[in-house]
Amino acid sequence: MSQCRSLKRSDTLLLHNPQTPSCYTTLRHPPVTQPSDTLLLHNPQTPSCYTTLRHPPATQPSDTLLLHNPQTPSCYTTLRHPPATQPSDTLLLHNPQTPSCYTTLRHPPATQPSDTLLLHNPQTPSSYTTLRHPPATQPSDTLLLHNPQTPFCYTTLRHPPARQPSDTLLLHNPQTPSCYTTLRHPPATQPSDTLLLHNPQTPSC
Repeated sequence: MSQCRSLKRSDTLLLHNPQTPSCYTTLRHPPVTQPSDTLLLHNPQTPSCYTTLRHPPATQPSDTLLLHNPQTPSCYTTLRHPPATQPSDTLLLHNPQTPSCYTTLRHPPATQPSDTLLLHNPQTPSSYTTLRHPPATQPSDTLLLHNPQTPFCYTTLRHPPARQPSDTLLLHNPQTPSCYTTLRHPPATQPSDTLLLHNPQTPSC
């Protein structure tokens, strides 16, 4: 924690896997003066691309941090921070509207530079993707959401501007520009409602 005390407005915190030192993203840490203020999840290589991390007060162990898009105030997910007692413990990416629906951010040991962090759903243990962080050398470079089981199959996480409440963040593969999915954040009114990871090109998939 002592390393975080002298942060400047322009400084960034690394979301980093020490096992793979060349792989990271940055967590912008601007001053927070209001409960509604947000921390930026930002890629310095693409300054116009970012999402925001809402940081409301937490008073209970079950309280969560909001992953929120200020362009679409009614749209958000939550980042659970349960206690971790084992190296295999995970942080929950959880939607309070659908308590039985969540994924986990695994941090398995990595022994090679090409190793990745798992975005894994414990409900479907054989189903997961991995978050690759290749070096970015151009403003158009993106972070890969990649499945090592299908090495030719991946998408990239783009953050285009959103101007309408119905606008979505694109999970997009620049190699196949006509192929993408969108991260919709529709209002949830029933416990069974979920946030959609949906490909408009293949609506039945």
